[in-house]
Amino acid sequence: MDEYIDEGNLDDLIPYLPIFFIDDCNRDYLVYLKKAYLKNAKCDLYGFAFMAYHMLFMSIIYRKIWVLKHNLPQTHIFHTEYENLNKKPKKLDSPFRLSVPEEKKCIGLLKSWKLDHNMVKRCEGFVTSRDSLAHASGEVVFTEGRLRREIANVLECVTYIQDKYAPDLDNIFSEFLKDQDNWNVEDYSSEPIQNFLKNNLISSKDLDYLANIYSIKNILKIKKDRVLTEKQMSIYFLYLTIIRVYCIIQSDYALFFEKLGLLKRFNEIYDPKDCKNNFSPSAVFENYFLNSDENEFYEELEKNSSLSCRLTSRVKEIEGITGFDLSDFE
Repeated sequence: MDEYIDEGNLDDLIPYLPIFFIDDCNRDYLVYLKKAYLKNAKCDLYGFAFMAYHMLFMSIIYRKIWVLKHNLPQTHIFHTEYENLNKKPKKLDSPFRLSVPEEKKCIGLLKSWKLDHNMVKRCEGFVTSRDSLAHASGEVVFTEGRLRREIANVLECVTYIQDKYAPDLDNIFSEFLKDQDNWNVEDYSSEPIQNFLKNNLISSKDLDYLANIYSIKNILKIKKDRVLTEKQMSIYFLYLTIIRVYCIIQSDYALFFEKLGLLKRFNEIYDPKDCKNNFSPSAVFENYFLNSDENEFYEELEKNSSLSCRLTSRVKEIEGITGFDLSDFE
């Protein structure tokens, strides 16, 4: 059994799980499934390893269904299909309650969203594969090669689903930015961001997408293999993404930007009353955070270490304002 089968497949799948899945209340379950996968894979018990991997996969499916339930318009056919599934025997009042109905029926809900028939069938096939080894058939049906193929298929499917989810994620994030009730002009709290992460079951992959869209990933790199601090790092990451958003969004968001209490020091740069009609988020960002043209910054960063130092200085200023420890970034 090579190292990739042991560790790599988990590293590829876990970023699709909610960040708060590694919180104290849920961490035991994740650790349990990881141990079950790794120990069985190392002992060449490939079928049992796949059972644990399949449970992680279904956790991702449940997470997606739960988020769609709370964010799709009420007129969407998805809600009708969900209520049909929600009748008996228990109310589906949490993501993991979705494990009560038949798994294939849960996966089938995604067809009423935007998942095509062939992809739904592929996902349902993982349930069939799991069932083939969950009963006493008298045969050893899982080899290392079979495990590799099944896992490759799982990863293809979750990647496909994540890509389809992008427009929904855009809408969720946009609504979060528009909701001025999340922010207090007098005092900034990280609570709105934490609620955003938790209520929408935001995953590391979701943050990667937002970061790529808003270019923040070009500014900072998150250190890898820091599982114990991943939630904390992701909160910082999202916060910096929010800052970067104001470089490219429309001026509709200017009021939200002005009311972000954490950034009150922007008043040193501009007076909102004097430039109300000429408010420029990008100019504020460039002056305060980079103090340079964005394109120039990216071009020179590769060849000029002083720019890296300047960026570090700006990050330290943000640390002072936010109280965040950004030492997890490099």
